[in-house]
Amino acid sequence: MLLLIIDVCIFTISMAVTLLPTFNRTHLPFFKGVFLISGVFACDLILLMLVPPFGWFICTICASVMLLLLYRSRRQILELCQEILESMWHSTSEALHENWTLLNSRTISRIPSTIDATDWGGGDRTTTSSLGNFGSVKTY
Repeated sequence: MLLLIIDVCIFTISMAVTLLPTFNRTHLPFFKGVFLISGVFACDLILLMLVPPFGWFICTICASVMLLLLYRSRRQILELCQEILESMWHSTSEALHENWTLLNSRTISRIPSTIDATDWGGGDRTTTSSLGNFGSVKTY
């Protein structure tokens, strides 16, 4: 029963993505496939609950057909995955480049124009620190 509820939710989401005109159309074939597979799987689960022996038979046939379709369309699936990953890589690299450029411009504007000897540790290295009741200790 839980599988049926999850499958109906997936079916509803993929149907909304497929039917709404405002969604990015580059991934439409993927969502159409999810829409079809989840609809068929929901029918199989209902049949499995109503008539278990026949439901298991139909479920086995549908799983075999799905594996066959996945095997035959493996090149198209790999191409779609590659396109998705390339678009993600491109957008991520652009965002990182913009942030890196902005960070560098802020860092360069904060560098002081004059540097004195105390910034580089020049001067006397002998310091005196107070230790409360134990007096003063000279450190080097």
